[in-house]
Amino acid sequence: WSMDAARDVLRKIDAADPGRSVTTDGEAGPAAAVQAAEAAHAAAVASRGPNRLEVTAPVGGWLVVSERLGLFPGWSATTPDGAARIVRADGVLGALRVQAGQPLLLRYEPPHLRAGLGALACMILGIVGWELRVRRRRERPEAAQAAGERA
Repeated sequence: WSMDAARDVLRKIDAADPGRSVTTDGEAGPAAAVQAAEAAHAAAVASRGPNRLEVTAPVGGWLVVSERLGLFPGWSATTPDGAARIVRADGVLGALRVQAGQPLLLRYEPPHLRAGLGALACMILGIVGWELRVRRRRERPEAAQAAGERA
């Protein structure tokens, strides 16, 4: 980075109107400022949970979500048409390209959750199997003694 490039970025940041523009990484190009034709509109939140957010976009364009969707892997977005791509917006937020009235379902699942649950299940099965084996070994001498005493 040169000082001129840094000054240019700072000029763009100062000139940006958060109600009319969003700076995205990815789909619109690296650090591309996308100007909206009209002022921002609030999306209708249908439901919100710890790892889930359902919203409906009021107008078409970029939907900027005030969650750190762009920072953490594990966030996914789906629409009735299929999966939607989440891009980083304004450095820390998430943005999605949407159509007017389009419902979105945003979910978070830690990237290694399923692998961790699978490993946990294997460990539990291993411990249970080991315990059953130990109990059978303890019962065998007792069963042999009981059979020997009867004879």
